[in-house]
Amino acid sequence: CTCVQCLGRGDRMKQAKADASELVDAYRAEKQQEFNNKVLAAGGSGGSASAKLQAATNRDVQIMQGQFNGNMSKAIDILL
Repeated sequence: CTCVQCLGRGDRMKQAKADASELVDAYRAEKQQEFNNKVLAAGGSGGSASAKLQAATNRDVQIMQGQFNGNMSKAIDILL
């Protein structure tokens, strides 16, 4: 429809969507800040958990590289 009422309605809907988006973004930022504060208050244990995970991953990669190097010569012998 191209009547004036419908055009105005579309503009109002766009403005309402923009306003709602601003409210959602503000709420999301507020909750993110609360979460960050709680993590910091808990001693930032997320960082140590991340460090533990990284260390475990590095250890697993070293084990796999050792297995690869050990099996590489066996695989070459079989192929040749």
